[in-house]
Amino acid sequence: MVLSWIAFYCVYYKNDDSEGLLFIMSETIGQKLRILRYEKNLTQQQVADMVGFAVNSLSRYERDTKPIPMDIALRLADFYEVDVKIFIP
Repeated sequence: MVLSWIAFYCVYYKNDDSEGLLFIMSETIGQKLRILRYEKNLTQQQVADMVGFAVNSLSRYERDTKPIPMDIALRLADFYEVDVKIFIP
């Protein structure tokens, strides 16, 4: 397994079978959301369309100006294939 830092916030892993985010070291939920979106090379509009909510809501979540409702947190965790606990303060 090879570990490396991405944007000073994430630990990324890669081995013979798979690769991906191991964990995100970040202070805010919004930063975590932004990092996950950047990791997939997606725009806010693309994520909002794929997950099924308004792009202005995602923008507010990423700026930490609006708390993420649990149903949205569950959908985002499923979409990004991460544990929902990273979206809980």
